[in-house]
Amino acid sequence: MPYYADVVHHTKNRIRIKLRDKVRDPAFYEHLKQSAADLPGVESVAINPITGSILCTGMDLDAHQIAAALVQKSLLRFEAAPALHPVQRAVQPFMTLSRKLKGMTGGEVGLTEAGFLALLTIGVIQILRGNITAPPWYTAFWYAFGVFSKALVEKYAAEPEPPLKDHPMSPQNAESQTPSEPEPIQMEPEFE
Repeated sequence: MPYYADVVHHTKNRIRIKLRDKVRDPAFYEHLKQSAADLPGVESVAINPITGSILCTGMDLDAHQIAAALVQKSLLRFEAAPALHPVQRAVQPFMTLSRKLKGMTGGEVGLTEAGFLALLTIGVIQILRGNITAPPWYTAFWYAFGVFSKALVEKYAAEPEPPLKDHPMSPQNAESQTPSEPEPIQMEPEFE
């Protein structure tokens, strides 16, 4: 019988799943740990039976795919996707546009880089028109510098993953999200 769980936090390198009820079955946790470790992209799995927490770490993890795979293996059930913070909802369309731009340019130019280039171009145009004493050219340079420095910070900080769109409990998602061949996993005990 699958236990109810929620994805309580996810980034591209970490996914935390929390069981709703206390499960006092060590064999279940061991089986869950092994099953999660076999999923694509998962490098390590840490389970804390006391808190009912499962932490999967790896590279480019997809929370939706991992949740669907655990549902398909009849280990867990997810009822609803985690709610987004209002700021995340406001930024989400810009993140989507940035991903589309990166897809069109082979990952070279996102929204931040495009904004930087546009503001820099506006500044150059103002200089070429002779508006050297007018505020717009150096204001555009200042904004371009701000966008560029923000891009550097974002480049070295973890980006939040997009929200879980389709519910993993739906049958079509559980069937369509079959995991591919698992990669070798190095298990390290980690408890939080």
